Amino acid sequence: MLFELEPLTPQQEADMLCRFFAEAATRNREAPEPGHVPVDVLEAYGDLNTHLRYMLEAIAGQHRDRETRLRLRRITAMLDALPSDIIATLPATTSDNWTLAYRKLIRLHRLLCELNLGLDAQEHTIILQQMAHLAERISLASAVEISAGSMFALLLIQEHLNHTRPVRKKTIRRRKSRAKKRSNRTKATDRSTAAPAPSSR
Repeated sequence: MLFELEPLTPQQEADMLCRFFAEAATRNREAPEPGHVPVDVLEAYGDLNTHLRYMLEAIAGQHRDRETRLRLRRITAMLDALPSDIIATLPATTSDNWTLAYRKLIRLHRLLCELNLGLDAQEHTIILQQMAHLAERISLASAVEISAGSMFALLLIQEHLNHTRPVRKKTIRRRKSRAKKRSNRTKATDRSTAAPAPSSR
């Protein structure tokens, strides 16, 4: 053969997949100006923020224990910080931290679940819909486009990472119980201190 094909190394394949994602996710327009937030993004955030703050105020009036109040303050702080996370996400390119606002929304949902609000399916669905709507508005306005092609590229990258760096199974070492160790030590001591058997002449 005149030309011999050289297979990609794992690192070259990872770099190629990252370039593929960048091409699939980069919009054919200029990135939003830093600090600019479209009105529809502000409205989506406002709907979620208002809903959650009313709910948190009601919970604060019902639960006065220290742990619940600490969790409520954590959620409130995350809501306060979410606008700046959105502002940072909108102009971010694929080489920047473009997932910041999405990850904060996921973290916010996790904190709400850990708070154990006792929400029914309908109320929980409403919150999820508001979060999804905000994520959609952010995606439509941001420099990185979330589409079928870009998501496929991300899944390929994830699959590549899982394949090249498999999760190691933790080996479970069984420890002998203290009672068993004591018993073994006692037996060893008894053997060492035992008198020698009399020799028969």
